[in-house]
Amino acid sequence: MQSSDGHYLGDKFEITFSQGVSYQPGSQASLAVLSPKSAALVVVASGGAESSLPALPGADQEGTEVASLFHNAVLIEGQEVTRAEVLGQLHGARLLHFAGHAFADFNRVGLVLGPASLLSSHDIAALGLRNLKLAVLSACDTANGDEGTSADGDSLARTLVAAGVPHVVASRWRVDSNVTRQLMGVFYSNLLAGKNPAESLGAARAAIRSIRAYQHPYYWASFAVFGTS
Repeated sequence: MQSSDGHYLGDKFEITFSQGVSYQPGSQASLAVLSPKSAALVVVASGGAESSLPALPGADQEGTEVASLFHNAVLIEGQEVTRAEVLGQLHGARLLHFAGHAFADFNRVGLVLGPASLLSSHDIAALGLRNLKLAVLSACDTANGDEGTSADGDSLARTLVAAGVPHVVASRWRVDSNVTRQLMGVFYSNLLAGKNPAESLGAARAAIRSIRAYQHPYYWASFAVFGTS
């Protein structure tokens, strides 16, 4: 979105998408500062091999890089990615970073954990996530629900905010895996330097847009912050 002077609004303002007044009581008022000491859960489900989904080498590298930033990170990848393992580790995490595949269509909405395993918005709605301060859903269409928008009741972003997570970073369309890895690197660098999620994502967008090959909004504008301002 551009202002009347031709500049993108994200260059002038920190933008967080609210899910509506009715979601505010369930979400926490503000984001406690995350640091390298924060308990982080990093889940990498990059497809390929036994999966019917294409491999995402950028997601594998992204997950390793994100996990390396936190002293107490739990990295779940490969065949270790199961619903039981993810749900078991999720309750103690203050940060969830998911890198992999996701579905958002009329048949299914959720994060793909394996060939026949989906962490759905219904699963998330049933969880108590009071410890979780930030969820980063680094996959395609993670902001959207079964009708293709973040306003859908089963949107992963909307469901997480309703479950009490103050900030969710999610994508509004299909994303490029390798570009996303670069964007997330800048995002976390800023986040761990003390900036809030909206500031950190704004800096990451600007960094990607400065690369000549990635100046089209497709590459840098998909991810947005949802939750409390």
